[in-house]
Amino acid sequence: RYGGDQSAAVGVLIASIMVLSVTGIGFIRKNDWRASGGFVVVMVLASVSFAWWKNQERFDRSCQQNAALLQQAVGNEVNAGAPLTTCSVVLDQPELFYYAALPTLALNGYDLDWWKKIPGRRWVVLGESEMIAWKEQVPFRIGRTIPFKANRNPAYLVWFE
Repeated sequence: RYGGDQSAAVGVLIASIMVLSVTGIGFIRKNDWRASGGFVVVMVLASVSFAWWKNQERFDRSCQQNAALLQQAVGNEVNAGAPLTTCSVVLDQPELFYYAALPTLALNGYDLDWWKKIPGRRWVVLGESEMIAWKEQVPFRIGRTIPFKANRNPAYLVWFE
């Protein structure tokens, strides 16, 4: 599993740049092809560094764990009744709902009071701005809340009464 620390990749990248600089200066000054061996070293160091960095980024953005969380938390209830409902989170990370494999209703709402469009009690997935607005506007309708991250942004699975 990859952690959130990318300092190792940055360190290798900085070392690669330094080796490349020294090699380039040696090649330019002496016009010696042996100095080009440093370019090979730099390419290997940089490729490993960038590959690690890209894998880290993919892991950080992945939603498979969050999809499993949604499936586990609400799967039986959603499949038996009203679909999982969302608005802004589906724009931020649509694959979350695909991997969760739950019936989902994505509402079109550019304002933060799309709660008026929700018919009845059901599970909803909210972004941070929606959660803040809903806590101010309809705190009495917000039930059980499970926080998680969607594409590195705070999101909330909420029972809406």
